[in-house]
Amino acid sequence: MSEQNIKSLMVLASPEMTEHFQRHVRNTLDGLEKEEPLSVRRNNGHGSGRLVRRGLAVILSTVILLGTAALAGSSWGLLDKLAAQLGTQVSPQVQELMQRDLFKTVVNNVEITVREAGYDGRTLMVRYGYRILDDENIYDNRRVAEAEGELYAHGINRHIYQLWIDGQGVQAPDGWGVTEGSEIPGEIIYSDYFRLDHAGVCLNKSTQITLPLAEQLTDAELHALWSASDKLWSKPDHGTITFTYDARDIQSRIKTLKPDQRLALSQGTARTEEICFTPLMTYITLELQADEDALAVWAAEHDQNGRMIFDDWLDSLALVDKDGDPVFPVGTGLYAYVNETDHAGQFEDVQQWVEFTYPYMENIPDVLYLAPVKEGTADLSAGIMVKE
Repeated sequence: MSEQNIKSLMVLASPEMTEHFQRHVRNTLDGLEKEEPLSVRRNNGHGSGRLVRRGLAVILSTVILLGTAALAGSSWGLLDKLAAQLGTQVSPQVQELMQRDLFKTVVNNVEITVREAGYDGRTLMVRYGYRILDDENIYDNRRVAEAEGELYAHGINRHIYQLWIDGQGVQAPDGWGVTEGSEIPGEIIYSDYFRLDHAGVCLNKSTQITLPLAEQLTDAELHALWSASDKLWSKPDHGTITFTYDARDIQSRIKTLKPDQRLALSQGTARTEEICFTPLMTYITLELQADEDALAVWAAEHDQNGRMIFDDWLDSLALVDKDGDPVFPVGTGLYAYVNETDHAGQFEDVQQWVEFTYPYMENIPDVLYLAPVKEGTADLSAGIMVKE
């Protein structure tokens, strides 16, 4: 799709925009081929997982959603960005999980705010902003990397190397995020999504969450805080922000099933490890066991390691019911390889885990498959049952 077509679509789909936001959109469109796609970040806490988005519509949605909540279906930026990544709207019911205006301070002439936070029992969502008070054009006239360079020049750290939950250190879990400007000149907004369950963390009450998002610590300070035995940093007395999030009774609203269904493929075997339904999303985890002979042939033909031997099959899958009808529009959702440390530290090319993420389902079908869909028709024989 051409830049002019994208701009025309935005005019049709959008209310009147401020001059500041129009300038931000122009800069975004001008820079699409010069910087990382749409400033969508994959946050790898402790491994090498890969995030895969399902189709061009998702990318276009992200462009349209950049910079203003007025273009989306909710008053929560975190939910709008999530909807763009999943390729569909998030259920309005999930808004009860959201909390806003959780923290505000000024460090080195940079205003730091935690605008929103939410949690569905697996994913912690945090939306925070930096406003550089002595440079209001920081995002308008520069690319994201340059803007983040200005944060560094102001002595601000934005590398989330670790979290602290009620003061206890937790390895920064896997996740992803979106970087954007805001309606306030000089402000950069980050929407980050952390898979706390990948780090073995479960919130079930009012919790203090600490992130290293304020002033930079020196190498000597970090060295003094490091525990070689725990492989964690102790919580420092500066350089962090802390806010309170009340998880309430979220764990009682989660349903997890372990179907243990298997499917033989030419590449090897797929097994449904679990499917989890939360008020925000649907999570499906598959274990993939590659056939060693097929793996050797594939690696020789593609001149790569075997971690992508299942990719063509995974890319073809959609979530469908027992009749093969898609539960969501084809292209909805995303998947990512789960890191090795999420499964007892064991990872070999022959054995992998992959997780599909879909929106919340109000009415859950009795039977669900992940199956290839071509020209509107699902092939259940080449799909794997994920709920029975």
